Amino acid sequence: MPDIQGFDQKKWQDDKLGCSGSRSTEVALLLKHKKQFQGISERTVIKILGKPDKVAFFKRNIRNLIYFTEPGNQCEGNNNKTAGKRVIVELNALGNVTWINEEII
Repeated sequence: MPDIQGFDQKKWQDDKLGCSGSRSTEVALLLKHKKQFQGISERTVIKILGKPDKVAFFKRNIRNLIYFTEPGNQCEGNNNKTAGKRVIVELNALGNVTWINEEII
């Protein structure tokens, strides 16, 4: 399991859809240690980051776990036309992490 010094797991998990903006302060730490996520299982990712806000499925059983990191149109009552930033964790067909990064929509 990745050891991310200073990462507030509870703060991250409690900010569903990134609507309170608490996740945005944790993103830099998470991305700084992204190499530690290489090859870990989906179950371990969910233990650390909690249930994803969204899951996207692609060809060849590749899927992305999506965690919104700032408020956007995914938040109730927010009329922005775009979603906020998000962290994407890509899983291979075996359910292991192959890639993790932040995406700005």
